[in-house]
Amino acid sequence: MSSIPYSTDTRHVILLERGRSQTTELKIHRDGSQKIPTGGTYTLTAPNGSKIVDAEAVTISGHGTCSYTLSAAQLKSDLKLSEGYLEEWNITLSDGNPIFRRAAAVVRRRLYPVLSTQDLTDYYSQLNDLLPSNLTSYQQYIDTSWNTILRKIASTGMGYSYLIMSPDSFFESHLHLTLSRIFQDFHSSLGNQVSHYFELSNQHFDRYRDEWSAINFLYDEENENEITNPEKRTGGSPTIYLNNPPLRRSYPRRRFR
Repeated sequence: MSSIPYSTDTRHVILLERGRSQTTELKIHRDGSQKIPTGGTYTLTAPNGSKIVDAEAVTISGHGTCSYTLSAAQLKSDLKLSEGYLEEWNITLSDGNPIFRRAAAVVRRRLYPVLSTQDLTDYYSQLNDLLPSNLTSYQQYIDTSWNTILRKIASTGMGYSYLIMSPDSFFESHLHLTLSRIFQDFHSSLGNQVSHYFELSNQHFDRYRDEWSAINFLYDEENENEITNPEKRTGGSPTIYLNNPPLRRSYPRRRFR
């Protein structure tokens, strides 16, 4: 047992695609570096309490990343589509034995981003020349911004990311949030100097907020891997009524099968 507050790289609910083999990973950090465990086990528990995986050994890379590969048989095709699954990582470190819990969901498909470094350099051709020497691409900014978007989808009540059927709907929001963070980083590297990067960062963050408020997407309301109504898009930002809402107002239904 350990009372040391280790950090993990968990950013949102872990999504496991039903009927497909896939690897789930865990990184542990403390004091500015990634910890390298000496051993560990992985357990996956279903919402009804049954063990899909029960304390099986994890694989540990040279950098310390813990991983476990779930087979298609373990994530069998009749497994309940639902949130409420629980991962438990029992990890042995040189200075403790923490047990990390993470919420998980078994889904049909996960939502992937559509933004790439090429899109960023298409928008600003000089970004290639400005790339910091310690990086080979702007992928870390893309990934960080995408994790923010996934968390925002969950926290704002706009639906479940894994039931959204039109990933292109998030392109503009993802683009401007990523550019805002890139220019914010450029500005911070200059210390207290006034720079055009600060202005650009603010401009793109404003664009991100504008694009987010205008998002609409196609949705799978019945969780059947089908677009429920191709002629009807779901708005991303809910409307808040101080009085009674309109009688014909509808919201996405959330069913699992």
